[in-house]
Amino acid sequence: MLKKVILLAGLLFVGCANRDLLQEGYTAFNRGDGEEAKTLLTQACQEGNMRGCVLLGAMYSQGGNGVEEDQGKALEFYTKACEGNESIGCLNLGSMYYYGKGTKQDMLLASEFFQKSCNGGDAIACVNLGNMFFVGEGVKQDKKQAFDYYVKDCDGGAFNGCYNIATMFRDGNGVQKNLKKAIKFFQKACEGENFSSCHILGLLYSQGEGVEQDWNKAIEFYQKACDGNVYEGCFNLGVMYDAPVGVKKDREKAIRFFQKACDGKDALGCFNLGAIYVQEDGDEFAARGMDYYKKSCEIGFALGCLFLGQRYADGRGVRQDFYKAKGFFNQACLKGDREGCRNVGVMYEHGIGVSINKEKAKEFYKKACDMNDKKGCLLLDKISIKK
Repeated sequence: MLKKVILLAGLLFVGCANRDLLQEGYTAFNRGDGEEAKTLLTQACQEGNMRGCVLLGAMYSQGGNGVEEDQGKALEFYTKACEGNESIGCLNLGSMYYYGKGTKQDMLLASEFFQKSCNGGDAIACVNLGNMFFVGEGVKQDKKQAFDYYVKDCDGGAFNGCYNIATMFRDGNGVQKNLKKAIKFFQKACEGENFSSCHILGLLYSQGEGVEQDWNKAIEFYQKACDGNVYEGCFNLGVMYDAPVGVKKDREKAIRFFQKACDGKDALGCFNLGAIYVQEDGDEFAARGMDYYKKSCEIGFALGCLFLGQRYADGRGVRQDFYKAKGFFNQACLKGDREGCRNVGVMYEHGIGVSINKEKAKEFYKKACDMNDKKGCLLLDKISIKK
C-alpha cells in the first residue's frame, strides 16, 4: 500500500530560511493564525526555500487552523517545490497524482514524481515506487525492480521497504524463498518501529517457523507489536495468557490484552472477552459478555453474530427473543457463516419467531449448502421432497 506523507512538523528541522521563516510559519499555524502562517511561508517559498513551498502545500492539503482546504493550491505549491528539486515536494506531488487529489488521477505521472523523489534520497518515495512495480500499477510489473527499490528504502531508513523485502523472502514472491533472510529483514523493520514486522516475528517464534520455538521471544515481539498498536499482537498475548501457552495462566493479563485488541477494533479480541465474561456467574457478567459479542459482530466477525443468535434463541444470559435471534443469525449468514444460514432456514421452516415460509427456508438452506454445510444440504433435500 502506498504511503503518503505530509507532515508539517517533520519538515522544520532541516534547512530553515532566514529569520527562521519556516519555524515562525509553523508556530503561527499551530496557534490557529493561518493568515500569518501563509504570509510567512509564502515569503520563504518566494525567497527560494522550497520547504516553505512544501509546508504551504501541506497546509492547503490538510486545511484547518484558519486555512481552508484547497487541493488545487496544494498541487501548485508541491509542483513548485518539486521543480526546485525538493524531494518531499516530489513525493507529495506523486501522491496527489496517485490518489487524484487536486488533479486527474495519473499513475504514470505519479511514478515519475516518485522516481524523482527517490533519486533525491527520499526513502518513502522509493517504497512507493517499489509498490507500483510490484503490482504493475502505472508501470510494467517488475518484481526485481520492486525489490531493488525496497532495498533503497530499507537502506535509507524507511522501514516499510525492509518489511516488504522480508515478506518477499518469506513467501518466495519475486525472489527465492528464504526464511532466514526474511527473519533478518523483519528484525530490521521491527527495530525501525514497523510494528507489523514485530507481530510476524512473534508468530514465527511461537510456531518455531524458521527459528527455534521460543515463547519468551514470541511474547517480546507480540508486546512490541501491541505497544505499537498492531492489535493482533495484543490479541495473541491475550490468547497466550488465557489458554495458557508458554506462560502461566493469568486471567487479568488476558482480559487487559483482549481489551486493548477490542478497543483497536480487533473482532477476535472482543469475541474472546465475550467468551470470558459469559462463563462467569451473574447477570452483570453475562450482559458484559453479550456486549462484547455484539462488538465483534458489528466489526464483522460472523461467529460473534452466531453466538448472539444462539444465546437469544436459547435464552441464555438474556430474555429469550426469537426475533433478535433471527436477526443475528441472518447477520452471521451475510458474513459467510453457514450455520447462521441454516439456523435462519430452520426458523422459517418451523415458524420460530417468524411466519412459516418454506421458500425462504429453502433459500437459506441452499445458502448453507453452497457453503458446504452438510446439514444444510440434508435439510434442503428434505424440504424439497415434502409435499
